[in-house]
Amino acid sequence: IRDRLNIGPKADGTVQTWQLRTLQRISRWAHTHSEAIYGCCGEWRRPFTTGLAPWHATRKGNRLFLHLLRYPGKRPFHIANMHNYRIESARLFDIGRKMTIKRLPTADQIEGLSARSPDPIAPIVELRVSNLPRSRYGLRCIGEPNPDTLA
Repeated sequence: IRDRLNIGPKADGTVQTWQLRTLQRISRWAHTHSEAIYGCCGEWRRPFTTGLAPWHATRKGNRLFLHLLRYPGKRPFHIANMHNYRIESARLFDIGRKMTIKRLPTADQIEGLSARSPDPIAPIVELRVSNLPRSRYGLRCIGEPNPDTLA
């Protein structure tokens, strides 16, 4: 993380004030969004990993968390129907606002974001899903039991 943030200690082990402020902001963000970070694994299935997606996705059980890197404002955003999930509900995690889902022929349209981002770093949209794919359809989390071998 040090390299990505361009932060490093001085020779005496201290960091500059601006670097400390950056680390404090990231720490506050991680604490606020801990439910969408800790105990989660990355979501590796398309369309959640495509380079065009304006988010990074994590998964915990039947919940997907979209970490919005480019906030679209009030405009709806779309998730292409290239997955085996059925999106049951969506909410803006940061403020708990329920969002609406419109099922289109080629995508699920998510609406209900606020005009301004509720978080200056990366707000999160939580999706509740069903019909989770079994392990043979994609990667599992480390330590997750293989459902194909369970009796």
